[in-house]
Amino acid sequence: MAALSAITSLLLLSAGCTDDRSATASTEQVATTCCLATLLTSQNGRIEDAAVEAFGEDYAGLGTASDGGPMVFTAGTIPEPLPDALEGVPVGRVRYNLSELEAFKARLDAVAQDVIAQGVRLVSWGVDPGTNSISVGVASDLNAAAGVLTDRVGPDVPISVHADTPVMT
Repeated sequence: MAALSAITSLLLLSAGCTDDRSATASTEQVATTCCLATLLTSQNGRIEDAAVEAFGEDYAGLGTASDGGPMVFTAGTIPEPLPDALEGVPVGRVRYNLSELEAFKARLDAVAQDVIAQGVRLVSWGVDPGTNSISVGVASDLNAAAGVLTDRVGPDVPISVHADTPVMT
């Protein structure tokens, strides 16, 4: 319990809390934020489970809708009616399913060092269900990076390149 209190104090000090009222308000805010994150993660887990069951191999991932809520993507047809767990959740049709996107990412993983050797400063990359592509963050010229990535990974791999800043440690 003392360790938890010490951690809470350190968090509050780093957040700039200086009096007891601020500390209490900040503690409640941290607890509320934590509970909200747990709730959203749990809700998204149920949504994802229902989507995987409903769409099977056509499931293409879980992303964020324009309103900030979850959105499900599928490469297949959308069944009517949707399962109860997907009620009110927007569903979008895309070209590639999640397995295909993961295979595309694996191709980039395999040539990442070659891409770097070509002068592209890769910062991050991963499956992006929202764009139905492999999202690649680079800290170098975007057009040059796109060209090298297409050459090394292949023109059939859907890649979206964006500027990203390396994390300094």
